[in-house]
Amino acid sequence: MLLSHFMNLNTVDSAVLTSSFSVDSSEEAQAFFRTGTKYLQESIDERKHLLQDNSSFGIESIIVNDLISFGCLLIYNHKLVPLISATGYDVISMAKEYSDTRNLYSLSMTGLRLESLFFPKANPILTCPPGTNFWFTRILELEIMTFTSGNGSKSNNLEEYFQTLQDTFLLLKDACYAMAIVRFPFPLIACLTNFSDKYRQLLRNGDEFALRLLFIYSCLCVISRISLNRNDNIFVDYIMEFKTNFFRKYGDFSYPIDRELYHLVTRTNFVVDFGDMSRFHPLQQCEPLMDLSWLEMYIRTLEKTNSLNSSIQ
Repeated sequence: MLLSHFMNLNTVDSAVLTSSFSVDSSEEAQAFFRTGTKYLQESIDERKHLLQDNSSFGIESIIVNDLISFGCLLIYNHKLVPLISATGYDVISMAKEYSDTRNLYSLSMTGLRLESLFFPKANPILTCPPGTNFWFTRILELEIMTFTSGNGSKSNNLEEYFQTLQDTFLLLKDACYAMAIVRFPFPLIACLTNFSDKYRQLLRNGDEFALRLLFIYSCLCVISRISLNRNDNIFVDYIMEFKTNFFRKYGDFSYPIDRELYHLVTRTNFVVDFGDMSRFHPLQQCEPLMDLSWLEMYIRTLEKTNSLNSSIQ
């Protein structure tokens, strides 16, 4: 469903799939790559035939099959299909096609055991309580408020813009909370398919804060061990690209949390303890690895700034 639908739309350029950058240049590596893409295409073609009459398959089986295929692409993919690109041949587009196709069957999935995996809001147990915060979420929430209030003149619809960023933030927050419940990074992977169309459009427009949220998401994916190789994966590729573009424009990260997350990903082997995401906190796990002396004062400054902005408005 996902891959066949995606391929039918010609969203993936064959030039990307056969690029010399996809694998190393050795003859042996190229042979493995050609064999792998051959098997992938054969499986896609076979699935097209099977899906013409899915009466013998339960909807759960079909959608789970596609989710596994999509998950494998995220886990094994490196320089095959990028997370996001200017051409639109990327995982963000692929995730949208998956989401759109999945939503066609949303009513058929109501009440099924796996409904909450595809639609997290269907299970309140996997939704982060309003008063719960992790070490980075309170900062990020305040930064969104400060950024949108300070850039109101740049947006035709400030309220919609703020809500789009806020909804994306809450999606990430819920995913981190749900990981502690299921003790597995699946909720974080699922975020890609649950990003709103408005957020995806901000990414396409090159909105800096939207791209920054994708940077933070990518950092969380790395420290959550989604990819098999910590250093060679699409998330690190994007992290490095974001850092390069930001440094080219500003000379440094604009937000302290970005610098610290970048440090965690690139300078340490830090990984998250899924069983207790609340331990992902500067005083327990992160302080030995990062300089977080700025944290409390930074939060107070953000709170003061937002308080002043509220009084002015």
